[in-house]
Amino acid sequence: MTYAFGIAGPPGSRIVTNPPNAKYEGVYQILRNRASVSGIPFNQAILSDRKCGLKMMEMIHRLRPTMTAEERSEIDRALATNGYQKDRVIGHFDIFYDTTGDNEPFLIDSSNVPISGTAEQYIDSVGY
Repeated sequence: MTYAFGIAGPPGSRIVTNPPNAKYEGVYQILRNRASVSGIPFNQAILSDRKCGLKMMEMIHRLRPTMTAEERSEIDRALATNGYQKDRVIGHFDIFYDTTGDNEPFLIDSSNVPISGTAEQYIDSVGY
């Protein structure tokens, strides 16, 4: 399976950077509900994590064993890749990304403001 970003999962998984947050609202809701039921604190930081999604992936991995098959399926669908503009292999990672549009990765300045036109530099920083 190819996941959209982060610490994907089983060997052979692939990563993609910087997904749009709106796409993941269903995932956030599942994580909120599962965290509540499991007594695991919900990490609010995942709601504002626009860089790589590591915090969300950590929550998914912690809570996945408590999820129903339907919830796991919804998360897998939300995290699946779907036609990115570029693909680059760096080390053991096959990184899919866009260079324009909503999925474009970016570097951020010291005020956490995205720097336009830094997709390639961001991918370089991810791979090394």
